[in-house]
Amino acid sequence: MKILSKIFLMFFVVSCGYQPLLINKNSNFKFGDSKLLGDNKLSSKILNNLSSFKSQDSNSIIVIKSNFKKNVSSKDEKGNAEVYNIKIDVEISTKLKKKELVKSFSESISYNNRTSSFELKKYENSIIKTITEKISQDAFLYLSSL
Repeated sequence: MKILSKIFLMFFVVSCGYQPLLINKNSNFKFGDSKLLGDNKLSSKILNNLSSFKSQDSNSIIVIKSNFKKNVSSKDEKGNAEVYNIKIDVEISTKLKKKELVKSFSESISYNNRTSSFELKKYENSIIKTITEKISQDAFLYLSSL
C-alpha cells in the first residue's frame, strides 16, 4: 500500500503542469541591441538576467542605467561606522511601437558593520547580488507585461 501511494504521489507531482513563473514565452517584447550606462558591472548582470528577451530579429534597443550608493547610516561615539546602507537604482528604457518607455527600479538595505573588513566585503557582495537579482526579477516581470 505504501508503494502504491508513493507511485501515485510521484505521478501527481510530475504531471501537475508546474511551470516557473519567470518563464514567459508569450511576451511580445524583444530587443536586439543593448546599451549599458552607470555602474557597468551591475548593468551587465541585469542585462544577462534579461537575456531571454534578446532576439536577432528585433531592432529595438534596451538601455540599462544603474547607480550604486553605499553610505554610513550610523556611527558609534568614537566615529566608527556601525550601520551601512546600500541603495541600487536601475532605470530601463526602450522603444516599443514608436513610444519610448522608461521604468525605474530601486532597492535598498541597511546592515550592521562586521569586525573583519574581509567579512564585511563578502557580506556586501552577497547583498548586492541579492538586490540585483530582485531588480532583475521586477524588470523581467515588467518587460513581460509589455
